[in-house]
Amino acid sequence: MRLLHRFDDESLARTFRGALYAQGMESTLNRGKDGGYELWLHDEPRLEEARAMLAEFLAHPTDSRFLELARTAQAERRQRQKQDRALARRNAEVKDALERQHRGGLGTVTVGLIAISVGFYVLDLVGRSETVFGLFRFATVMAPTGNAWIPYDPVRAIVYEVAKGQPWRVLTPIFLHKGFLHVFFNMWWLKDLGGAIEHAYSSLYLLALVLVVGVLSNAIGYAFTGPYFVGMSGVVYGLFAFIAVRERFDPAARLSMPPGLRTFMIGWFVFGFFASRFGMSIANAVHAGGLVAGAVWGFLSSGVIGRALRRP
Repeated sequence: MRLLHRFDDESLARTFRGALYAQGMESTLNRGKDGGYELWLHDEPRLEEARAMLAEFLAHPTDSRFLELARTAQAERRQRQKQDRALARRNAEVKDALERQHRGGLGTVTVGLIAISVGFYVLDLVGRSETVFGLFRFATVMAPTGNAWIPYDPVRAIVYEVAKGQPWRVLTPIFLHKGFLHVFFNMWWLKDLGGAIEHAYSSLYLLALVLVVGVLSNAIGYAFTGPYFVGMSGVVYGLFAFIAVRERFDPAARLSMPPGLRTFMIGWFVFGFFASRFGMSIANAVHAGGLVAGAVWGFLSSGVIGRALRRP
């Protein structure tokens, strides 16, 4: 840092400091012992450029160019201060949300979703799987489309089940699981992702997100594979995508992704397309449907469109 000049007039010192700032040169203005104002330049490699600018300013201190630069600098400083305050608020909100999550445990909706899923799994263990899967799978009817790429029509299936008085089928496959590892990992991810969203926003918000993502991911799963799919993984991928996209586009998002989970979820999603080679059956269409639904919700709720429209 180098002393650039001593000003007798504070307003001139501040005007020139603003002009430097507008040109990308940071400086500090201090009150000198003699009562003057000392301007210190931070960016020493640009010292000669600053001196040349200073000589021109001292020769023409009322030049409109310097006044305009000073006004520009003031506007930029205000904008930066506004951004700094927004970032500080976001950091405080994230910290508060994490602390509340640590203090308060899991939210009501997260616990309820886990309890229902575990309850259905217990019924499967005690030999009630035929009854449970018969009553709660997505549909009891196949609705072929004649299209090789999308062989089944989820809309026709939904209309059929609703007309038959069984509308719950559009959602309830998310609570059904086959095998301990299936239910264990889905509940673990639901605890992390659902718990973060519920504490950051509200129980009602998480419930609405789960309902929408669950129905959409189930419908997409049916369209590609028929009614023979189960599990919370479509919802889990929807929650994952919601957090990832909301974090990306919303500066004030009160969310954080658990360490390592992002990499694992993406890796598992890709692995699903090769799982059949290892004798595993994974509902890739349900996963993809959840990802898309959660990402769209996260993007639309982030406010990025509104901010873009308000931008001059």
